[in-house]
Amino acid sequence: MIDRFHYLKVGLGLVLIFIGVKMGVDFTLYKVETKVSLGVIAAILGVSIVTSIVRPLPRSMEHASSDAPATDSTAAQEPTESDAPH
Repeated sequence: MIDRFHYLKVGLGLVLIFIGVKMGVDFTLYKVETKVSLGVIAAILGVSIVTSIVRPLPRSMEHASSDAPATDSTAAQEPTESDAPH
C-alpha cells in the first residue's frame, strides 16, 4: 500500500527543507508559530498523499520505481575461460 504514495518522498523532502528554513529563521527576530509550522507540514504531507492518489504512476513506471534492489544475473555465473587470468 505504501507504494501507492509515490509523491510522499517529495513531500517529506519539502518538509525537511521547511524545517531547516524554519530553524534558520528562528535565529532572527522573526519567530514561526508552532501552529503555523504544524499546518504547513500537514498541508505538504496532505497534498503529497492526495496527489499520489489522484495521479497514480503509469503501469510501466510502477516496476521501474520499485525500491527492491536490482539483481545482477552475471554475478552468479561461473567464470569462463576468457575470464581466467593469463
